[in-house]
Amino acid sequence: KTTMSYLFQNAIVLNRSIEDNLNHALYCQDIKKNEWKNIILQSAKEFDLEHLLQLNIRSLSGGEFQLLTLLRSILNSPDILFLDEPTNNLDLHNIKIIVKIIKSFQKKGASILLVSHDENLLSMIEYDQISINEGRIVYD
Repeated sequence: KTTMSYLFQNAIVLNRSIEDNLNHALYCQDIKKNEWKNIILQSAKEFDLEHLLQLNIRSLSGGEFQLLTLLRSILNSPDILFLDEPTNNLDLHNIKIIVKIIKSFQKKGASILLVSHDENLLSMIEYDQISINEGRIVYD
């Protein structure tokens, strides 16, 4: 069974707690409820994001919000991860965290489809590039 996950440029979250948002992601993956807390804590610790779990969703900065939505998208350890402008409007510190997550998934053999204009991000990861101009592939 192949699992996929998406991180949209303008992600939508539940107007609830961070915990509720992360639990909902696991619920949608049909993961047993008694496993949720362990999966969330393990993923958050792996990427040094456990501090986010204590925050109220309404108090998150833009960078924290983006990290939360990325954390939500990787909870099920997807085989394919789709990322649409994952570093949009982020500072270098948060870009580095996202790079760490991308590299971790690359090492695990996951496929990542990344759409980005962020030169900082692209300079920090290994990738095969496809450029599109006016709807046509111009570089492969």
